[in-house]
Amino acid sequence: MNTTRVALIFGLGIAGLLCGYAGNRLLGERTLPASSNPDAAETARTSRETAASPGGRPTKGTLPPPARIRSNDTLESLIEAGPVPSYGRLASWLMDATEPEIAAYWEGVKDKPRTNDITDLIFIHWTRLDPQAAIAAVAGTGTEHYAWWAWSCHDPEGALKAAIAANPDRVNNVAWGIGEFHPQWLLDHFDEIPESGRGNAISGLTKWDDTDRPLEILKFLKEHGAGFSPRIFSALVRKDPWQALDWMKENGDAIRRNYGSEENAMKTLVDTLADSRPDALERLASQTPSGELKRRMEAALFEKLLETDPGAALEQANNTKAPIIAAQRLAAVGLSRLKDDPDQALEIARKILANGLDDLSPRTVVLSPNGSYMSGGSVDPAVSGLVDALMDKDPAQVMDMLPNPSGKSPSDFVTLGLKWADRDLAGYSDWVNRQTDPAVREVATLPVVHELAQTERFAEAATWAMSSAIAKSQLSGLLYQWQRSAPDEAREWLESADLPAEEKDRYLRNLKATP
Repeated sequence: MNTTRVALIFGLGIAGLLCGYAGNRLLGERTLPASSNPDAAETARTSRETAASPGGRPTKGTLPPPARIRSNDTLESLIEAGPVPSYGRLASWLMDATEPEIAAYWEGVKDKPRTNDITDLIFIHWTRLDPQAAIAAVAGTGTEHYAWWAWSCHDPEGALKAAIAANPDRVNNVAWGIGEFHPQWLLDHFDEIPESGRGNAISGLTKWDDTDRPLEILKFLKEHGAGFSPRIFSALVRKDPWQALDWMKENGDAIRRNYGSEENAMKTLVDTLADSRPDALERLASQTPSGELKRRMEAALFEKLLETDPGAALEQANNTKAPIIAAQRLAAVGLSRLKDDPDQALEIARKILANGLDDLSPRTVVLSPNGSYMSGGSVDPAVSGLVDALMDKDPAQVMDMLPNPSGKSPSDFVTLGLKWADRDLAGYSDWVNRQTDPAVREVATLPVVHELAQTERFAEAATWAMSSAIAKSQLSGLLYQWQRSAPDEAREWLESADLPAEEKDRYLRNLKATP
């Protein structure tokens, strides 16, 4: 909940729900405040007295009224506390302050720095007692709008009529307050608000997302060409996700215009339900056909399960049939266990890497003739995050988990090898030299050649390239780079290299042709 909103609710709650704002907003009621019903206080008093038994003891099932907390502050102590006292301290004093006392307090603090919340609080209480006096005290100043806005909290109809008659410039402030404090009144009397204030009225109406009638408000916004409110849509999702889904299907154009895309709205629906109503999301997912939406719902449910029951999440991940989704879920569990149980995270990574990453997310890895490296495709963030985290801890152990590259794409070895070589070339090249499987060593040499060429250590890069049939395919591009920075060194190395004469002559001709 917005911090400003919390502050208002706290202050108004202390003051006995003076304008119905706190209680109405939190409990879902949209009645006008008790001040508009002179019999309300008497009715409440009579009800309490009837509920009590003779002798003043409460009857069974009832509670005594809460003790009345009164402020120990005086007008003078509050003015001297400044620049402003705490919100709660001021709210407690305002509960019993008279109109002249509030006016005197304002006179003492009006030129002191204060937050908007404090100003809101003062004028909500002041306009409760005498709105005309509050407005007169700030007329023509930069604070005047607070008074008109606060008046609408207590008397939307009276505040609107007064603004129209006496100060049309303040219709905007009153209209905003009506939308914020009395949404039902606004829906019923929208045509009575001058055109100039209707935009502000709608802004007030959609300011908060705790409304109890979100569908009605969304329809109202559409009817009046006021667009689409993500906040109100979120409230509808929490109240009735099936209605929210139907609304999306029926109002795709409005959602795309005002929400960016249906994709964004769907993300809001899934995220909101996962956070506030996972049971509803689970039912909705079970009724949703296979596709992107269902996968998104299931992913959000798994994320929530991982937060609440990691063991059940791991079991679900192990039992997932689709390889890519299983890897995503396993990786999410592994990431969550990295700190507390690194051995379990390592075993999870071993399971993910058993068949390589290519089968999980097809990618293209290319080492171009000039030694540059390119990678295309996408790896799930959880999978790459887990592997990268483990590479930071023990890269050799992760590399040893990779399946033999014989007959497969070498992209896993190249991708992870490049990460390691970029950070620790000496450590990586030592690991390569310890490999006894020719298929592994052939592929693993490529990142060494690439990293040496990138740092212009061309002689070493050429020597490593000659040690591997696969890496040797990079020699032409390597010599091209070397020729451009140190042509004499490149020719000298090539002339002494252990290469077939025909191959050597071809490379020399290429070097001579290099501009």
